[in-house]
Amino acid sequence: MRRPSRLPLTCLAHEAAAWARTQGRFAAFHDEIFRVHYLEDKDFSEVEVLTGIARKLGLNSTDLEQALAEHRMADEIDEDLLIGQTYGIRGVPAYVIGGQVLFGVQEEAVLIEAIRRAELMEPPPAPATLPPAPINITRK
Repeated sequence: MRRPSRLPLTCLAHEAAAWARTQGRFAAFHDEIFRVHYLEDKDFSEVEVLTGIARKLGLNSTDLEQALAEHRMADEIDEDLLIGQTYGIRGVPAYVIGGQVLFGVQEEAVLIEAIRRAELMEPPPAPATLPPAPINITRK
């Protein structure tokens, strides 16, 4: 895995993945988006990259292109965004495991522990508390 040379806009990729879900191929499409981004350094905000993924997976790339042009999946994406906002998610990656929200790239041990707690129905650890606002900083 390599650090990509750019941070693409993700709206079309989300719409394409939602479209792939309607085709029963969400997981494969999602995996392929990550592969082209991190291994091939392709910009998945480009329609050509997304339709190429569809072709590779044996999906109708013309239908995907039309769905993206019409923003056919926009309502579903808006719903997903509202669900994320409910959890306070403003970026990716983010994980909701057993009521605990983990933001950003996590160590394997952290994810395993969160899953273990969820399986045992243990409450998530208390989040760090922030100091009351406003904060006064004085320099000496």
